[in-house]
Amino acid sequence: MTDTWVTLNKAKELFGYTPAAFRGKINRGQLVQGVHWRKAPDNRVVINPQAFNAWLASAEQV
Repeated sequence: MTDTWVTLNKAKELFGYTPAAFRGKINRGQLVQGVHWRKAPDNRVVINPQAFNAWLASAEQV
């Protein structure tokens, strides 16, 4: 994955989380604006796959 921004639908293809699940993580503050997500000039939410993958990898495994 590269350091690019993708739409929520593309992020769904990459990670399996629905757009609603991404929005929930954004609203709960789990994903940081400007790092994991941002708003495009047309106000669409886009995800940084590399940063999101790093966030996934940071979860403690039990």
